[in-house]
Amino acid sequence: MPGLVRRRAPLLIGAAAALLFAVSVGVALQQAVQQYKLEGQTQRISVWYSSQALVELHRTRSTLLRMGEPDADASEDTLLDRYEILLSRVSLMTPDNAESAEALHGRLDMVAGVMESLEGIEADILGFRPDDAAARARIGAVLDAAEQRLSRLNVTLH
Repeated sequence: MPGLVRRRAPLLIGAAAALLFAVSVGVALQQAVQQYKLEGQTQRISVWYSSQALVELHRTRSTLLRMGEPDADASEDTLLDRYEILLSRVSLMTPDNAESAEALHGRLDMVAGVMESLEGIEADILGFRPDDAAARARIGAVLDAAEQRLSRLNVTLH
């Protein structure tokens, strides 16, 4: 009997190793599928954030264009309200937001550039007067540049 066990020992060890290998491959595949789903979800979240930032940028620009018009409704959102909402949407794509930071990896410089340029016009927004053509032009130029960057980011994320 001891001779039989000795002859079958390598066969039993080989079978156990093959079984262990098959189980580890199954676990690895399961983990890969789960990771793929998480990455897809993160991608959609980032596209949604960049799209929301673009929508708010257009609303901000629209408010800027309407301000000072004779038929402008005083109860509408102010430029400052729109600007703050725009900043909040762009800030969703910063490294502080863990949901989008991973999907935006490598593109965070674009987001930082948009945020920096928007923060640079805060004084113009706070002191905005509808008859100030220079401030209107500065704000418009920054919004145009931010729109280009956000559009590129949105296309890249798709």
